Amino acid sequence: MNDQANTGHLGLYSGMGLVIANMIGTGVLISAGFLVQDLSASMVLLAWIAGLGLALCGALAYGGLARSVARSGGEFRFLADVIHPILGCAAGWGSLLIGFSAPIAINAIAIGQFGATMNLPITPQTLAVSSILTLVIMHAVQMRVSRDGQNLLVGLKILLVVGLVLIAMSQPSSWVWPTWVPPGAESGSQVNKFIEAQYWIAFAFSGWNAASYCTEEFRNPKRDVMRSMFLGCLVVGLLYLAVNWVFVANLTPADSTVVFNYDSGDEKLTLAHVLMTKMMGSGAGTIVSVLIMIALFSSMSAMMFVGPRVYAEMAKDGFLPHQFYGKEGKPPTFSIGLQALLALLLVYTQSLLTIVNACAAILMLFTGLCCLANLLLPILRKDLEPPSLISRIAAGIYLVVTSWFLYTGISMMDEKDNLLILGGAIVVLAVLTYAMQQVRQRRAA
Repeated sequence: MNDQANTGHLGLYSGMGLVIANMIGTGVLISAGFLVQDLSASMVLLAWIAGLGLALCGALAYGGLARSVARSGGEFRFLADVIHPILGCAAGWGSLLIGFSAPIAINAIAIGQFGATMNLPITPQTLAVSSILTLVIMHAVQMRVSRDGQNLLVGLKILLVVGLVLIAMSQPSSWVWPTWVPPGAESGSQVNKFIEAQYWIAFAFSGWNAASYCTEEFRNPKRDVMRSMFLGCLVVGLLYLAVNWVFVANLTPADSTVVFNYDSGDEKLTLAHVLMTKMMGSGAGTIVSVLIMIALFSSMSAMMFVGPRVYAEMAKDGFLPHQFYGKEGKPPTFSIGLQALLALLLVYTQSLLTIVNACAAILMLFTGLCCLANLLLPILRKDLEPPSLISRIAAGIYLVVTSWFLYTGISMMDEKDNLLILGGAIVVLAVLTYAMQQVRQRRAA
């Protein structure tokens, strides 16, 4: 690892940028529209604070694992090296089928729909597909193009989100506590609604672990992987709180129902578009849609950079064909192409709510298992440096809270069958992949 630490191309700020770009996407721009139907403004903000605290615990837990394992691959690497390769394979397939493909697809769909609101001479699906293919080219050419392009998009994204908050905060309405009442406040327990909200919030916070997927590409991984995840997550969490405040302060639940159009054939808009239109007119709404398209493109880019590193690591260990690993020091082109193909399939086949529920549940499951790996590492891998006490405490908190959220959320979920089918498919693929790898190893011996 020492050699790799000297030749890596990612530093603290690049790592933070990778985390920030992975995290800020469609989720934060539409989730409040669903939450305010059942939760008061104070409960919405409290839910986001809880989500931030949980994500920061996850970042500390993963940072401890990254220092100990010191290899790329995120959940695949942690679970395969600490507990068992089958669990690692399951996490890898989960990332491939839903963890990265789903957010890429959702952001691409949103870009296409925003193009439609501006009457661009291109269909929404064509624009979505074009966005994905453009990123394939950008990230498959060479590492420097991928890194520099990604850093540029991250800078633009931060400016856009901060600009949105500053413009909204210049309005008097942003300084008055909202008086609206959620229409669904009496229809169920606020505790249950709070937990349901964590599925949206987990989806919006997904990406805090991005730096762990490319640990070996950091110049100083033992120092900067944890710092990148923690600081990047903290920056995004504070931005999320500011964004959600301007939403709940300026938009009523009725204004926010526009987000329900994401699963219909109607016009699809984010709350940022509605907010700017309400404050400054339709022209401002159109402008913010253009800016959000850039922000969403940045999110897609970050996930197209990070996701294929998981499949490359699976190929490196013999769980996928070697072509998916690629060449040392070069982007994993085959893995990038596979990621893009699955995202394109989701663009045409799945609804937003189905993708969000599946993505959040898979995220909670495998991040929770990685926190378990953090706690078990001193017992199962005595040859590795144990995680710090702070990292282990954070892992314990994350594991307990996430298990509670996951169990309660799934018990209330309407589409349990779809989630069970997806989970079963991931398990079957993991077992088959591991069995094939074992057969290849025996033949090679």
